[in-house]
Amino acid sequence: AGFAIGQMYESGTGVPKDDQQAFAWFRKAGDAGSAAGLNAVGYFYDTGLAVKLDHQIAFDWYMKAAEKGEAAAFANLGNLYETGAGVAVDMKKAFDNYKRAAELGSPSAMHSLGRMYDGVFIQPDDDAQALYWYLKAVEAGYEGASASLAYVYDELYDSDKSAQYFLKALEEGNDYLIADLKNLSGFTVVAIKRSLRDKGLFTGRLSPRVDRRVEKALRSFA
Repeated sequence: AGFAIGQMYESGTGVPKDDQQAFAWFRKAGDAGSAAGLNAVGYFYDTGLAVKLDHQIAFDWYMKAAEKGEAAAFANLGNLYETGAGVAVDMKKAFDNYKRAAELGSPSAMHSLGRMYDGVFIQPDDDAQALYWYLKAVEAGYEGASASLAYVYDELYDSDKSAQYFLKALEEGNDYLIADLKNLSGFTVVAIKRSLRDKGLFTGRLSPRVDRRVEKALRSFA
């Protein structure tokens, strides 16, 4: 019950939004043994929300939550090890924690694990595993994975799928991709133009050139 009340105060659902109250209820839940509560307390320290920012304290709370099998805690530990916040950078431990979190169903960890296989940690990169985990992240509703899939499919010369996920990522609000279009292959640019043409948003030539007309069409699509 304590964790649910904390969520209400954190989101402002049914009660005025109050981060201090949210933290207090999460702390009560954590002290009572709630894995989600333990992780939430860690997150507040990790972000400096309602308490003084302290990554080391966050690490300790995440560890307690992870010992109880909390998927989000493993994902958060992975991030601390990857970024060196509160602990020394350790990419192997980051990888292991992301993998554990992903296997437990964390959508963000699925994406992070995909990044690990996509050259962030695994060298040479493992495209098959990167695709597998990016796709799992998309299926689990993690929006950031669509853009990652667009880049991987582009590198694998699957321009149609690259275009598909590029446009999906735009729909999810990743407008920065428009400026990044020039970094994709000409084949993918043509595939994107073709998709926009099929939607009635682009009437120019299906050339690999990135111009203002396709950028305007993409803004209309987004």
